Amino acid sequence: MSRDIASVESFRIVTEDDQASLLSSRRPIVILKRRDDVVISPSIAPGNNTIGVMLPYTPLHYLLFSDSPDEPSEFPALVMTSGNISEEPIVTANQEAWERLAPVADYFLFHNRDIYMRTDDSVVRTFAGKERVLRRSRGYVPYPIDLAIPMRELLACGGELQAMEILE
Repeated sequence: MSRDIASVESFRIVTEDDQASLLSSRRPIVILKRRDDVVISPSIAPGNNTIGVMLPYTPLHYLLFSDSPDEPSEFPALVMTSGNISEEPIVTANQEAWERLAPVADYFLFHNRDIYMRTDDSVVRTFAGKERVLRRSRGYVPYPIDLAIPMRELLACGGELQAMEILE
């Protein structure tokens, strides 16, 4: 996560389409290409020439970068996790986060609000002037997908839930 577009541009290539996605009200993670003149930690996306970047979408996110919008940030980005180890469900309780994520997280931002619904961030990539959704979640759901062809209504749920067809 970076504070603003200028911070993102300090370590990634940002096209106009990328910028539009980053600044949209949906605030997805946007997959961006590496800048050859900037070196970031090899621990971040090893072996990839792209990395997912997002901008803040809550006041708390902005406070992580500075106490004031008029003050510059001390760093161009923060490496964030969804709160889970790869292929495991998102952790919902502070104690569980401490126990399960301590080996991979340097810092924790705890809260007093329970997580009732696990929700990932949406991930997009822009290509040929169009935003392509790679993971459709926060910001994009529950809005429908327009297929531009006539079709019966359909409800599709995640693999761990039952799926059913909505009949007219």
